Amino acid sequence: MTLHTVNFNHQTHSIPENMIGVVTRAVSPIMNLNYDEFTSEELAQACTTFLNKPVFVDHTYLYTDKSDITLANSQGMDLNRSRGHVEDAMIDDTGTIQLLIYVDRDYTLLCDLLTSGAINAVSMGCDCITTCNICDMIVDEENPCAHYPALLGTQSWDGSIVHDVLPHIQFTEISFVVDASDDISGIKHFKVFNC
Repeated sequence: MTLHTVNFNHQTHSIPENMIGVVTRAVSPIMNLNYDEFTSEELAQACTTFLNKPVFVDHTYLYTDKSDITLANSQGMDLNRSRGHVEDAMIDDTGTIQLLIYVDRDYTLLCDLLTSGAINAVSMGCDCITTCNICDMIVDEENPCAHYPALLGTQSWDGSIVHDVLPHIQFTEISFVVDASDDISGIKHFKVFNC
């Protein structure tokens, strides 16, 4: 039995009675508040890697010494902490990835926070390569360039903000958060179904 349907990605999805559905913007082709930039081309290529990925709260998916680890994925995430999954993903006409997320109703506090609007944003997790937007060098904390990470977020000589560009994206999870780094995600692009 289903209680609600939602049209998403040119399909009608039936939301199971034990779930609520959330449609939200996941990631946009912009430089976000963490100084990460995703191009629309990279997002289009990576969009389907969101499918069936786990849903967490505030990226709390790592093992702890006290956790009963019975279910894990290849990224080392404790799937016992997952609260649902990504049912569908699509690119909209702005190059932004939109998601249809199913959340298990057994997590009543989370569902209450979602339906009340107290939580109205998401933050994604991904594996990718990090490149410097100034010199195009592949960088990380152990292999920095002259700009990254020392000058991250500062203005360069040509007026651009030093940031990283993230190619070769594979999305690994989506988390509900209060404050998102993608500053255009949030309540204007967040709708809960099957309340």
